[in-house]
Amino acid sequence: MQLYTVRFRGTGVPVVTPEGAARAFEVSVTLDATGEEAAEARARLDVYREWTSRGWGAEASGALPDLAVIALDRVSSLRAPFTAKGVGDIAPLHDG
Repeated sequence: MQLYTVRFRGTGVPVVTPEGAARAFEVSVTLDATGEEAAEARARLDVYREWTSRGWGAEASGALPDLAVIALDRVSSLRAPFTAKGVGDIAPLHDG
């Protein structure tokens, strides 16, 4: 297993924040996977789980965002022991 970080840009479903509705967001996921394809697929599922656990799916009538990979990187063996795994913060993009 190798540690990967996958960064997505999400669109198609607005994210409501105190600043207003954002039309897009970015989120990173760091996880162990057997290869790049597996890392992307598992990271996508993790983002969808996080989306629904926050209740955003219910706000959007069950709709899930469209996720486009904007970066997929292997974490170096030197950095891996110090890299936290999981879904990072979903960062709304108010200009996107």
